[in-house]
Amino acid sequence: MKIAVTGTFDPITNGHMEIINAARMVFKEVTVLLLINPDKQCHFSLSERIGMCKEAVSGMSGVKVDSSDGMAVDYCREHDIRFIMRGIRGERDYNYELEMAKYNFEHGKIMTLFATSENPHITSGLVREMFEKNQDVSELVPVRIK
Repeated sequence: MKIAVTGTFDPITNGHMEIINAARMVFKEVTVLLLINPDKQCHFSLSERIGMCKEAVSGMSGVKVDSSDGMAVDYCREHDIRFIMRGIRGERDYNYELEMAKYNFEHGKIMTLFATSENPHITSGLVREMFEKNQDVSELVPVRIK
């Protein structure tokens, strides 16, 4: 069975890695799927984000990195992936993710599994803000970001 862990990963954080590792506990094949959202201004380029993700999951058997400028549900249908895993940090995430899960099931019969993080305070936004202020982010990310 296959699962996709989706997001923009701008950049990938230790919180993302917890979700990827949770997916690996249950599924043989995990795709870290970087979604390109034209409405979202990313700090890191797509190639930088892909590179960071590949470095973070290198050595993890059964894990690959890919990207899509379409909907996650379409990518999953095209690649015979029946499950998506998403992280939930709080009520705000829950309400948004529940709507997306409903959409993915209605439009592709793709089931969404939710995982929680031991470090819900770690967000890509926090990492970007600290990085831009030249603060040390090494405790928050699995790879060196440039």
